[in-house]
Amino acid sequence: QLFTVVPDACFKLERTWTVINWCVVGDVVDEETLEQPESVLGIDLDGDGDLDERTFQDSRTLSGVLDQDPDPDPWDGFITYRQIIKLTDTVAPLVVCPPEMNVCLYGNDCVDSIMIPLPDVVECSPTVSFAVTSEWGDGQGPWYDVGPGVYPVVYVVSDGCGNSSVCETVIRTADCKPPTPYCLNGLVVTLDNNQHAEAWAWFFNAGSVDNCSDHLVFSFSADTTDQYAEFGCVHEGAEIIEMWVTDEAGNQDYCETILLIQDPNDYCPDALPSLAGAIRTEQGASVGQVVVTLSGDTLLHDTTAVDGQFAFDGLSPGGDYVLTPYRSGDWTNGVTTLDLVFITRHILGDDT
Repeated sequence: QLFTVVPDACFKLERTWTVINWCVVGDVVDEETLEQPESVLGIDLDGDGDLDERTFQDSRTLSGVLDQDPDPDPWDGFITYRQIIKLTDTVAPLVVCPPEMNVCLYGNDCVDSIMIPLPDVVECSPTVSFAVTSEWGDGQGPWYDVGPGVYPVVYVVSDGCGNSSVCETVIRTADCKPPTPYCLNGLVVTLDNNQHAEAWAWFFNAGSVDNCSDHLVFSFSADTTDQYAEFGCVHEGAEIIEMWVTDEAGNQDYCETILLIQDPNDYCPDALPSLAGAIRTEQGASVGQVVVTLSGDTLLHDTTAVDGQFAFDGLSPGGDYVLTPYRSGDWTNGVTTLDLVFITRHILGDDT
């Protein structure tokens, strides 16, 4: 029989041993005489030089040998002994405390529920108890309405033998829910007489909210310092704008909207003329790597790509311009067989 609540041990095990001598026990198998050990008798029954509590003689007591069996022998042939085993432990449990824990809060009111984990324990006792103490109270939880902060946690781990160990850790809770951005759509800015317009990111805020932060930062990108933008004539029309919202914990989200940049007073000049073309052979094949020089009121250069295209933008209206193409290397590019015949005849003097 196992006893787990014992004042002077971890637990106690009681065993009852029975020895039966079938030659003398008689018809009724029972214990008629409760034997006394040699430590009570004061007789070294087994001759081992000591008087212990584990050595008996059948039917032997301080009063002699008593046997009530209706047989001629003096023994009842039946001995019982109760063995008591007590196990003790003086080593405290080995506790591996959880490392500092970072817990995210996603509740709409900047609070959430927390369940404190238990530490890992190495212990031989079958009975281990945990006492968990924190700012929220005693126990693992769950604990509700926990806000952002740093919370110490103390564990006391006890075995069934009166030994205990203590360890401490920290739970850090933080807001991990991004803000909810709302953008104004169709905001209009006008260019001034300097062909200039400006906008701040917060212009586009249409009531963005966050679960924790009252102070929100508005920017045009994930960079929270990117809060201001300037626009000119090249931006006239509709611009797609990203309005980023960042809370005090660094969580971010964004929405897209349209900014209309207008020039109602015609401060912006009309579009300047362009000159473009393509270099091709007589057969229509594109010629690349041709340097095209534009001269006149200005001097510009462009090199054709494999498609033979070139272009010059932003030219002054009404100007006179000259285009000069130049290409060296790969001289057969664009030269036909007929061209080679004429060149050969010219070299030989057959055709002057």
